[in-house]
Amino acid sequence: NIYTVYPNPAKNIVCIELINKENKPEKGTKISAKLFDLMAQTKTLVPITENKATFSVESLIKGVYVLNIYINDKVETHQIIVE
Repeated sequence: NIYTVYPNPAKNIVCIELINKENKPEKGTKISAKLFDLMAQTKTLVPITENKATFSVESLIKGVYVLNIYINDKVETHQIIVE
């Protein structure tokens, strides 16, 4: 994984950041993220700029969600628990 997602479990806000600031994706890399519930319904689109992002999970029902981070043609998957 290139990114870390925290806090997990989360109540209000979730942050996405590079694990290693020296290991940045190449310039021009298309990076985006989507949060899904376990029924594969998209809950939110997360814009990632300068290799980081924050988004709110306050309006979501408690449970387990899947965050997919798309890096060009690769997908990095993280499980997020919302309390």
